[in-house]
Amino acid sequence: MRRLAIALLLAGSSPHLVYAQSAASGPAGQHPVPPVGSTVRITLAPSGARQSGTLLIWDQDSIWLRQADSSTISLATSKVTNVEVSAGRGSRAGRGALIGGGVGMLLGAGGAIAVANCEDFLCGDLPPGTIALGLVVTTGVGALLGAGVGSLVHYQRWQRYSGPSLVVAPGPRGVRVGLTIPLP
Repeated sequence: MRRLAIALLLAGSSPHLVYAQSAASGPAGQHPVPPVGSTVRITLAPSGARQSGTLLIWDQDSIWLRQADSSTISLATSKVTNVEVSAGRGSRAGRGALIGGGVGMLLGAGGAIAVANCEDFLCGDLPPGTIALGLVVTTGVGALLGAGVGSLVHYQRWQRYSGPSLVVAPGPRGVRVGLTIPLP
């Protein structure tokens, strides 16, 4: 019994172990509360609308967010269906490299076909492997250009917030207590 009291005391003293309480029953009251100051994205029922911003306050009835334009909005906790926290920003460099490499390969293949079917005096006889080398070069140049453009395009990455959780359950010889803390 002393262990249960200590576990409950520790759970009550940590600000990160507070769960949202809602007057309405259902999934809205079961979401863990991210730390104040976190960048969050909240999905609301029934429309599925998403609101994002910096978490200012999360109490029993409302959630207050500061949006990117510095305006402040209030959301009803009873309408919350999903809570996500920012996992940082990402770039599209890899996707850009794939697209640029594909375009470069197509252009190189088109050039190779044109050169292979050329009967003009400008084409002449090419050494073996020249067409393959041209294809590799155009693919590489396209991939580099695509990666450069993709690195300029950024997006916000989101992950569902599960938060730390404390579980108290009956065990074979008393009470079992488990604490789960997600690591970034």
